[in-house]
Amino acid sequence: MRKLLAFLLVLCLSFFLATNVVRGDELEDLQKEINNLQKQLEASKNATTPLESEVKKLEGELSGISGRLDKISSDLTQSEKELRQQREILASTVRNFYIRSFVDIPLLIIFAAKDASETLKLIAFQQTSSKTDKNIIRGISERVAKLADDKKRLAALRDQTSKQSQFLKGEIASAKSFQSEVQGKISALSARQQELLAAKFASAPVPLLAYTSLGGCSSDIGKSSGFSPRYGFFSLGVPNKTGLNQYGAKGRAEAGQSYEQILQAYYNNIQIADYGTGFNITVNGTNEYGQSFNNESINIEEYLKHLYEMPTSWDSKALQAQAIAARSYALARTNNGQNSIPPNQSGQVVKKELNSQAWIAAVEATSGKVMVQNGSPISAWYSSTHGGVVLKSGQIGWN
Repeated sequence: MRKLLAFLLVLCLSFFLATNVVRGDELEDLQKEINNLQKQLEASKNATTPLESEVKKLEGELSGISGRLDKISSDLTQSEKELRQQREILASTVRNFYIRSFVDIPLLIIFAAKDASETLKLIAFQQTSSKTDKNIIRGISERVAKLADDKKRLAALRDQTSKQSQFLKGEIASAKSFQSEVQGKISALSARQQELLAAKFASAPVPLLAYTSLGGCSSDIGKSSGFSPRYGFFSLGVPNKTGLNQYGAKGRAEAGQSYEQILQAYYNNIQIADYGTGFNITVNGTNEYGQSFNNESINIEEYLKHLYEMPTSWDSKALQAQAIAARSYALARTNNGQNSIPPNQSGQVVKKELNSQAWIAAVEATSGKVMVQNGSPISAWYSSTHGGVVLKSGQIGWN
């Protein structure tokens, strides 16, 4: 317990030392102080948890002790009542015995032998009854003494347990107060940190959004912000901003959208049609895995089963939308199979091995389905993400 108190004292001293004036123009110092306070907060919580468990245990023990005390008090009251009654019986027996001894016995000399014998029997009976009553009283007295001792002992234990529980509750309350104070300090420092960041970015000579025009985006990598330390935020993958956003398709599928709804969200003025499966795709080139294809002709559906463009653990509706987009792109890129397509990111990534069963199921579920415009497959571009910007197909045209 002393170690715990010393630990909490050190935490409190550390906290108050950490609350010295913060220089507002030093974000790094702010972050260090926040990190230090977070560590103190976590340490305090870890130290408090065992105390809360101990208090809960003590409260259970107190409840049990109180129940036992109530039972003993009830038994003691009943036993004391029995003792009083038995003493009254004994007193009455003794009184009657002596009355008969001093009144009746001297008259034996004028009684017949038979009467004297009966009187002696009566005296013997009274003596036996008195002895029995004494034994009963002795037993009850011993029981009363034991109950009184148990009551005294349990009352002392209850007082001791209650004091221990109250002490721990006080320690927990102090720790909770400390934790609340630390959390308030962290919130205040975090708010100040955000104010400083906002002020820094407001005056920085770099745009907060990389997108600048329909012509593309300019990279901020390597540009000076005019202050240090500085932070850079960049999108995942190559944000071509056009066509299917794969991570967006994942989110839409998980939200319950069908593959039709997903495709309509990324492509304008298109129809999803049954275009047929009688097309062969010629694959020529080397993929990122070192596998070479030498003008190999593969049926469009078989070609798609070897495609590796989306994580196959994703929702089936996202996989189905990807299968239709890839089928449409392959047919548009090769002019319905008349030209070849590379097996890498310059075309579409395919491997010698079949993809997973989940992907094959998505290909088969959408067999022959293609996005068309004016009866022809569209160049259904897609990428992992759009970087927050999506262009309408009408803005760039399908060519």
